[in-house]
Amino acid sequence: MSTFEVYTVDAFTDKPFYGNPAAVVLLKSDIEDSFKQKIASEIKLSETAFVLCKNVNDFVSENEFYIRWFTPSNEVPLCGHATLASAAVLFYRKKNKNKLSFETMGGDELHVELENDGYISMNFPHNPTDNLDKSLVDPAIEIAKAILPDLNKVLEFKFSPGTKKLLLRLDETKITSDDILRIEPNCEEMLKVKSNDCIRGVIVTHKDLIKERYDFVSRYFSPWNGIPEDPVNGSGVLSKRTGQLRLNYNEAKGRVSISGKACVVIEGLINT
Repeated sequence: MSTFEVYTVDAFTDKPFYGNPAAVVLLKSDIEDSFKQKIASEIKLSETAFVLCKNVNDFVSENEFYIRWFTPSNEVPLCGHATLASAAVLFYRKKNKNKLSFETMGGDELHVELENDGYISMNFPHNPTDNLDKSLVDPAIEIAKAILPDLNKVLEFKFSPGTKKLLLRLDETKITSDDILRIEPNCEEMLKVKSNDCIRGVIVTHKDLIKERYDFVSRYFSPWNGIPEDPVNGSGVLSKRTGQLRLNYNEAKGRVSISGKACVVIEGLINT
């Protein structure tokens, strides 16, 4: 029988049942991808991260790890909040004192450290957005209508080919942050739109005019990955669960620093 440590962590919050929950599975040795998918499908959170030591099989002293992320239906190439959750387990439960490096399946390195103020800071590659390709204009409009029928409130469409995410920037003079919280997308209609698998997620965002509160608010929908809504999406970056994060973009290096807190809510074992 195989046994794996498993945790659920609420990311981008310091209170349980807020932020974005992710599962973290610590692997002493690698397992088949099909097995990872079964575990993620059983857990049914938006993402489950699988963490494996790279050099020394010791989660306390190791500073380099492999990481993979699975939704209930498929693997995804990058997940910010599940990376934050993984680091929280290593920092808070394993008492790892190192600056951490996570290597993704694609070979990217994600650098994570615990700051003095208790925030966990993650350094990610920047995935730029651009104007829509002509072939994606009609699919993007149909997807937007399934989220927000009144397209007059959409200020601009942007697309990130690296992450397959469509960004809808809303007009803050026509819609409030509270209006964004009330959006109820029609996921069935979103899934009917054919984009040749180019669009796998949608970020809805706008500037928050109450400056002392936040710079912007956003929500993220990804029914194509089995996730109707991903609260506080780190790689895309509010939802009804709410969460807070800090962003810093280094244009020269093409990197984005994403910082937030996390709360370990559940810990246990998977027995197979």
